[in-house]
Amino acid sequence: MNQQLSRRRFLHLSGAAAVGTAALAACQPAAPAGSEEMSEEQPAAERIQIEFLGMPGSPDLIPEEQELFHDENPNIEWVLVQQAQGTSRLEQLMALVVAGTPPDTSRVESDVYRTFAHLGLLLPITSYIEADPEFSAEDYWIQPQEDDRQVYQGESYGIGSCWVAPHFYYNVSLFEELGVEPPSNDPEEAWGWDDFLAIATELTVDVNGSHPGDADFDANNMERWGVNWPTWWIPLHAAVQSNGSDWIDAESEKIVLDSPEAMQALQNIADLRIAHGVMPRTEALEALGMGGTQLLETKKVALQVDGSWALSWSWQIEGGIGTAVLPAMQRPGTDMQAHLVTVVKDAENPPGQSHLNL
Repeated sequence: MNQQLSRRRFLHLSGAAAVGTAALAACQPAAPAGSEEMSEEQPAAERIQIEFLGMPGSPDLIPEEQELFHDENPNIEWVLVQQAQGTSRLEQLMALVVAGTPPDTSRVESDVYRTFAHLGLLLPITSYIEADPEFSAEDYWIQPQEDDRQVYQGESYGIGSCWVAPHFYYNVSLFEELGVEPPSNDPEEAWGWDDFLAIATELTVDVNGSHPGDADFDANNMERWGVNWPTWWIPLHAAVQSNGSDWIDAESEKIVLDSPEAMQALQNIADLRIAHGVMPRTEALEALGMGGTQLLETKKVALQVDGSWALSWSWQIEGGIGTAVLPAMQRPGTDMQAHLVTVVKDAENPPGQSHLNL
């Protein structure tokens, strides 16, 4: 007889960063029925260490919850394999696999998840999901989004940790001081792109009080920029989505980043800096040495595009923090995703009836 590990208990173990591994972990088998003397004579269960490749600088496995899990499962111990600074998840995981020392489980970002599955690095877990009474419940997942994220060529290779999306952050007190109506959280009231550019231009000002387009505007001596839209893949994908395109076509599985819509979206973001002067250049950000939260708190930037994860460290900024939907190009849109928790194929301790059961 095997003791079932509930999803809630495992979610406490893994925390938000490692949610989903519950489908793959459970309690040790109970001692066989018999007298107390017979139980005492049973050999101690073998201690099993399950390695989890996590994120650098982030406590993927919460110590207090690890202790709680270990109390209920004394023969299972979670070991965090910290991702090396300056090394991508793809590089480190593949290096460990090639060396013959893969971790048992790993956090895998959504941008490389299908690549890992395609390369055969991950264990299919569809059968485990279907066997679990909670995971297989009809209304458990947000569909069809979860299948879009999890399933590759008919199999699930991981479980999503959460959903996150880039959006606007703004300093409430700045908008109050300027008498400018802030953007809305309602997609039906999202700014159009032209309206957004006009407001971003109004919010952008040099040390002399001039705005982009003014004859005496000094882009080298800035008091404040209207917006900072980072140019890494998630914020850029939000723009591409808003203009009606994507990275990859869902049906053909071909790259469509060269479509006119996608190219125009990327050009729109580049033009915030190059053509319109409402966004700081990289060298200006490097000189300031500030992250998005500091840019908002010091009012060097009026609107910061960042992920919903940033709320955990920006909600206490002086002046108050506001959030809003991104401006619409062809439509309101953003990038909804998150990393997945996976089991590495050929790991030492993959799921099996010997010690992991659903």
